[in-house]
Amino acid sequence: MSWSDLGNMALVAQAVFFIVSVWFLWLELRENTKLTRARNVQSLVDISIPFHIEIVKDRELNELCLRGSQNFEKLDQVDQNRYLQLMVWWMIFYENIYYQWKNNFLEYESYKPWESYILYFMRTQKLHLHWDKIKENFQGSFVAYMDDMLKSDKLLLESQK
Repeated sequence: MSWSDLGNMALVAQAVFFIVSVWFLWLELRENTKLTRARNVQSLVDISIPFHIEIVKDRELNELCLRGSQNFEKLDQVDQNRYLQLMVWWMIFYENIYYQWKNNFLEYESYKPWESYILYFMRTQKLHLHWDKIKENFQGSFVAYMDDMLKSDKLLLESQK
Protein backbone atom coordinates (compact mmCIF):
# COMPACT_ATOMS: atom_id res chain seq x y z
CA MET A 1 0.00 0.00 0.00
CA SER A 2 1.44 3.34 -1.01
CA TRP A 3 1.45 6.65 0.81
CA SER A 4 -1.05 7.90 -1.73
CA ASP A 5 -3.46 5.07 -0.87
CA LEU A 6 -3.09 5.78 2.86
CA GLY A 7 -3.69 9.46 2.21
CA ASN A 8 -6.86 8.68 0.25
CA MET A 9 -8.09 6.37 3.02
CA ALA A 10 -7.43 9.11 5.56
CA LEU A 11 -9.48 11.55 3.49
CA VAL A 12 -12.37 9.07 3.32
CA ALA A 13 -12.12 8.48 7.07
CA GLN A 14 -12.15 12.24 7.68
CA ALA A 15 -15.24 12.60 5.50
CA VAL A 16 -17.01 9.81 7.41
CA PHE A 17 -16.05 11.33 10.78
CA PHE A 18 -17.21 14.73 9.57
CA ILE A 19 -20.61 13.35 8.50
CA VAL A 20 -21.00 11.49 11.80
CA SER A 21 -20.05 14.65 13.72
CA VAL A 22 -22.61 16.73 11.80
CA TRP A 23 -25.24 14.09 12.50
CA PHE A 24 -24.45 14.17 16.25
CA LEU A 25 -24.58 17.97 16.23
CA TRP A 26 -27.97 17.83 14.52
CA LEU A 27 -29.26 15.38 17.16
CA GLU A 28 -27.95 17.63 19.94
CA LEU A 29 -29.53 20.72 18.41
CA ARG A 30 -32.85 18.91 18.01
CA GLU A 31 -32.77 17.78 21.65
CA ASN A 32 -31.87 21.29 22.86
CA THR A 33 -34.77 22.71 20.85
CA LYS A 34 -37.17 20.28 22.54
CA LEU A 35 -35.81 21.21 25.96
CA THR A 36 -36.08 24.92 25.20
CA ARG A 37 -39.69 24.52 24.12
CA ALA A 38 -40.45 22.56 27.29
CA ARG A 39 -38.86 25.32 29.40
CA ASN A 40 -40.93 27.91 27.55
CA VAL A 41 -44.15 26.06 28.33
CA GLN A 42 -43.14 25.73 31.97
CA SER A 43 -42.26 29.43 32.19
CA LEU A 44 -45.74 30.33 30.92
CA VAL A 45 -47.27 28.19 33.64
CA ASP A 46 -44.92 29.72 36.22
CA ILE A 47 -46.02 33.23 35.20
CA SER A 48 -49.74 32.51 35.24
CA ILE A 49 -50.02 30.52 38.48
CA PRO A 50 -49.27 33.35 40.94
CA PHE A 51 -51.87 35.57 39.30
CA HIS A 52 -54.50 32.82 39.34
CA ILE A 53 -53.74 32.11 42.99
CA GLU A 54 -53.99 35.81 43.81
CA ILE A 55 -57.44 35.99 42.22
CA VAL A 56 -58.52 33.01 44.31
CA LYS A 57 -57.02 34.40 47.53
CA ASP A 58 -58.00 38.06 47.11
CA ARG A 59 -61.75 38.41 47.29
CA GLU A 60 -61.65 42.05 46.19
CA LEU A 61 -59.65 41.19 43.07
CA ASN A 62 -61.99 38.30 42.31
CA GLU A 63 -65.00 40.59 42.72
CA LEU A 64 -63.39 43.16 40.42
CA CYS A 65 -62.96 40.50 37.73
CA LEU A 66 -66.59 39.42 38.09
CA ARG A 67 -68.06 42.92 38.32
CA GLY A 68 -65.88 44.17 35.48
CA SER A 69 -67.07 41.45 33.14
CA GLN A 70 -70.72 41.68 34.17
CA ASN A 71 -71.32 45.37 34.93
CA PHE A 72 -68.33 47.37 33.73
CA GLU A 73 -70.36 50.54 33.21
CA LYS A 74 -71.52 50.44 36.87
CA LEU A 75 -67.95 50.44 38.21
CA ASP A 76 -66.54 53.74 39.38
CA GLN A 77 -63.73 55.28 37.33
CA VAL A 78 -60.97 53.84 39.52
CA ASP A 79 -62.33 50.28 39.33
CA GLN A 80 -62.92 50.60 35.57
CA ASN A 81 -59.27 51.56 35.19
CA ARG A 82 -58.15 48.72 37.48
CA TYR A 83 -60.22 46.25 35.47
CA LEU A 84 -58.84 47.49 32.14
CA GLN A 85 -55.30 47.26 33.51
CA LEU A 86 -55.97 43.64 34.50
CA MET A 87 -57.21 42.95 30.98
CA VAL A 88 -54.09 44.58 29.51
CA TRP A 89 -51.88 42.44 31.79
CA TRP A 90 -53.65 39.27 30.68
CA MET A 91 -53.50 40.25 27.04
CA ILE A 92 -49.76 41.00 27.32
CA PHE A 93 -49.39 37.49 28.72
CA TYR A 94 -51.42 36.03 25.84
CA GLU A 95 -49.46 38.11 23.33
CA ASN A 96 -46.26 36.58 24.71
CA ILE A 97 -47.72 33.09 24.26
CA TYR A 98 -48.83 33.96 20.73
CA TYR A 99 -45.37 35.22 19.74
CA GLN A 100 -43.64 32.21 21.22
CA TRP A 101 -45.91 30.01 19.13
CA LYS A 102 -45.52 32.09 15.95
CA ASN A 103 -41.73 32.04 16.33
CA ASN A 104 -41.70 28.24 16.86
CA PHE A 105 -40.67 28.41 20.51
CA LEU A 106 -43.89 26.53 21.30
CA GLU A 107 -45.30 23.63 19.37
CA TYR A 108 -48.94 23.87 18.35
CA GLU A 109 -49.79 21.03 20.72
CA SER A 110 -48.52 23.18 23.60
CA TYR A 111 -50.14 26.33 22.23
CA LYS A 112 -53.62 24.82 21.68
CA PRO A 113 -54.66 24.73 25.39
CA TRP A 114 -53.55 28.36 25.79
CA GLU A 115 -55.58 29.29 22.73
CA SER A 116 -58.60 27.60 24.31
CA TYR A 117 -58.00 29.60 27.46
CA ILE A 118 -57.79 32.81 25.43
CA LEU A 119 -61.25 31.97 24.03
CA TYR A 120 -62.50 31.30 27.55
CA PHE A 121 -61.04 34.62 28.71
CA MET A 122 -62.58 36.45 25.74
CA ARG A 123 -66.01 35.10 26.57
CA THR A 124 -66.00 35.35 30.36
CA GLN A 125 -64.39 38.79 30.48
CA LYS A 126 -66.36 40.05 27.46
CA LEU A 127 -63.22 41.21 25.74
CA HIS A 128 -65.18 42.40 22.71
CA LEU A 129 -66.53 45.28 24.82
CA HIS A 130 -63.04 46.55 25.70
CA TRP A 131 -60.75 45.39 22.92
CA ASP A 132 -60.92 48.63 20.93
CA LYS A 133 -59.86 50.57 24.04
CA ILE A 134 -56.81 48.45 24.78
CA LYS A 135 -55.63 46.96 21.48
CA GLU A 136 -53.31 49.89 20.75
CA ASN A 137 -51.03 48.46 23.48
CA PHE A 138 -50.19 45.42 21.36
CA GLN A 139 -48.23 44.58 18.24
CA GLY A 140 -49.99 44.54 14.88
CA SER A 141 -49.98 40.83 14.11
CA PHE A 142 -51.34 39.98 17.57
CA VAL A 143 -54.06 42.62 17.16
CA ALA A 144 -55.01 41.11 13.79
CA TYR A 145 -55.02 37.62 15.34
CA MET A 146 -57.26 38.75 18.19
CA ASP A 147 -59.54 40.68 15.82
CA ASP A 148 -59.98 37.46 13.81
CA MET A 149 -60.62 35.44 16.97
CA LEU A 150 -63.19 37.94 18.22
CA LYS A 151 -64.92 38.02 14.84
CA SER A 152 -64.93 34.21 14.53
CA ASP A 153 -66.20 33.82 18.08
CA LYS A 154 -68.98 36.35 17.49
CA LEU A 155 -70.06 34.53 14.32
CA LEU A 156 -69.95 31.19 16.13
CA LEU A 157 -72.02 32.47 19.04
CA GLU A 158 -74.55 34.07 16.69
CA SER A 159 -74.92 30.83 14.72
CA GLN A 160 -75.67 28.93 17.93
CA LYS A 161 -78.67 31.14 18.78
